Amino acid sequence: MDFEQRFLAAMNHEEPDRVPVMGLIMDPATVNQILHRRGVDFPRMLRRPVLRGAVRRLLNANWYWNRMYYGNFAGALEGAIELGFDANWTIYASMQLEPDPESPIGLVWHDVFGRVWEMNSDDRGNMSVNYTRALCATEDLWEAWVAAKAPLFDRLIASATAFHRRLAREYGDRILPIGYAAPGIFENCWQAIGFVNFTKLVYEIHGGLTKHEAAEVVQTILHSVKDTLLEGRPVKIQNFGVFEVTDRQGRAGVDPISGERIYIPAKKGLSFRPSSKVKRLVSDPRRDDA
Repeated sequence: MDFEQRFLAAMNHEEPDRVPVMGLIMDPATVNQILHRRGVDFPRMLRRPVLRGAVRRLLNANWYWNRMYYGNFAGALEGAIELGFDANWTIYASMQLEPDPESPIGLVWHDVFGRVWEMNSDDRGNMSVNYTRALCATEDLWEAWVAAKAPLFDRLIASATAFHRRLAREYGDRILPIGYAAPGIFENCWQAIGFVNFTKLVYEIHGGLTKHEAAEVVQTILHSVKDTLLEGRPVKIQNFGVFEVTDRQGRAGVDPISGERIYIPAKKGLSFRPSSKVKRLVSDPRRDDA
């Protein structure tokens, strides 16, 4: 039974003990370890003044970025196939290297959604990136960012479309590449906005409240959402989406590092289904039908 038949069998509850298993393989270190290959140590090259300019120009070239990024996810799918997964997630991202005096390398990645990513490498030369902060701390700054970066958003849509179609075309007969349309609406300019900034935003929009009252309103909303979810009931926020507690059954899995078969115990999870308005806004950040 191939993976497509297994998906259909699981959906029809015909074979409940053999559910499809999806991999979350994506970072270069994991991909290279599974495939027994070494990474290209770009952070080390960027630390060398004689190479810095040329390497930065290469990584910022759209053609090279797409080639490198596709190669990593093609490797991720190869690794997932080798480990016996039925599917693996895929996500397209677009970044540019920009000067940053706070970085040990002096350069950081800026993604199209206004986020800063620090770059490093492990002892095998695998590049890793970690989110550190947002470039746009307010709604006004985010709107200005979107307007200034409009050509990049257009290029992102075209590149992401080509990326996912190629993966499906080249690997779709052996594994299911599950495209992940990230980031979400709160993962852009004010990702990790935090309680204090969220309270300030409520205060600024609703001028009739004091800051203390705004904080109480936010706290009450958050407590209400948490308590409702803990009771196992869904939370629906009009024009935003629905949060639901889900039950994830125990299943057999594979350790992506060792390749050993493991048992993943049952647990509860949290899912979010965005509203149609949020979906439209995420697909076109310049659109605002509020």
